[in-house]
Amino acid sequence: MNRTKKLFSNIAVFIVGNLGSKLISFLMVPLYTYYLTSGQFGTIDLLLTTINLCLPLVTLSLFDAVFRFTMDKRIDSGEVLSTGFFSTILFSGVSLLFFPLVKMFNVPHVGLFFLILFFTAIFTMFQNFTRAFGYSRVFATSGIINTFIFASVNIVLLVFFHGGVEAYLESYLIAIIVSIVYLVLKVKIWNKIKVNQYSYGLLKSMLHYSVPLIPNSLAWWFTNDSSRYFILAFVGVSANGMFAVANKIPTIINMFFTIFTQAWQISAIDEFESRDSSEYYSKVFRNLLQFLFILVGVLILVLKPGMRILFSLSYYDAWHYVPILLISVVFADISAFLGTVYLAAKKTISVFSTTVCGMIVNVTLSALLTPILGVYGAGVSMVVGFFVVILLRLHSIKKFVRIVMPWGKFASLIFSLSVMLVGVYSPNNDFIGVAITILGFVFMLVMNRDFLGDVMVVFQSIKKK
Repeated sequence: MNRTKKLFSNIAVFIVGNLGSKLISFLMVPLYTYYLTSGQFGTIDLLLTTINLCLPLVTLSLFDAVFRFTMDKRIDSGEVLSTGFFSTILFSGVSLLFFPLVKMFNVPHVGLFFLILFFTAIFTMFQNFTRAFGYSRVFATSGIINTFIFASVNIVLLVFFHGGVEAYLESYLIAIIVSIVYLVLKVKIWNKIKVNQYSYGLLKSMLHYSVPLIPNSLAWWFTNDSSRYFILAFVGVSANGMFAVANKIPTIINMFFTIFTQAWQISAIDEFESRDSSEYYSKVFRNLLQFLFILVGVLILVLKPGMRILFSLSYYDAWHYVPILLISVVFADISAFLGTVYLAAKKTISVFSTTVCGMIVNVTLSALLTPILGVYGAGVSMVVGFFVVILLRLHSIKKFVRIVMPWGKFASLIFSLSVMLVGVYSPNNDFIGVAITILGFVFMLVMNRDFLGDVMVVFQSIKKK
């Protein structure tokens, strides 16, 4: 299969599997804003953020190694999954020793916290194995099931039983367990996990790949999520709740990028050793850059009316923080795309060093700017931190693949977006503000008409099929 067709074919599968589930997740946000206070929403956001922080620590990021090593045709996939699964069980058991210590710090809902952490590790590993093994549709369906179960149980427990934070976490846990059961039955995982296939030698190789991803994940977390703690410390839990709601709009971008990444990681590994890999990577990179910025433009166009429709009035002012968070998410996604080069090359130590630099910049700026600018300071810090990562990775990956940054195109996108932001934040005169915002978006489309032409060709191809 032609590599472009293969990439779009995988994207199409993941779109079908993810779009419905992500849409459900997004549409659930109004429910949370009506049945949870900003303080409760902030608590949930902090707990789930902390789980994402602990996940690579507890599992030593073996779920990432399972994906990469399963795609290596020279290694038996059953041996990879067995080694990863039993090692994760062992490492998770060791983490329970810290249960009393966590309880001493009065972490709320600590029992649910550990259960969600453990089952998320297993679910992530099974999903990675399923995707790497070629079961793209099963992988996508597991995401739909997870979201549908989560939404259904959440509605019951929040609306009818008014369960608050605990109801949200219980719904989260039930959805993960049901999704794991689906993957086990559909992929017949019991045929692929065997004690006699556990390999200490393979574990050593997998850890050599995955362990550098642990500090990278921590650094990535500090770059992406530590702002919440600065907001909590300097502004308060209610402001963190507003920040969490504002962050739901950028999740639309992450929704599309996640779908793309699920397909791209497969293509990136398959095409890494091809002769024209640099040209191929650069073309995909340029198209991704244009797509992300145009998507930001669309979201800014509908930002204010969308916030009025989707969220309760008490959360409406969160729109002020959305534009800076949209930009930070775009920069985060671009740097994550560049990070796939290191994963394809199995050079995971290099990906860590670039992330650390971005982390240092973000944390330093957050500490300096958040007390002065509040939530805006946290957003600016994230943008600068991720942009530093982009610059460093563009330079670093030249050792493996040379990806050309279209600086002229990037400048036009930034300029168009700046014009739109002038319109959005325009005081007192709504008509002029809307006109300026639309003008900036039209300029963005005109400057990226080459990308829009490519999109039309793809749509025509899909329509014919």
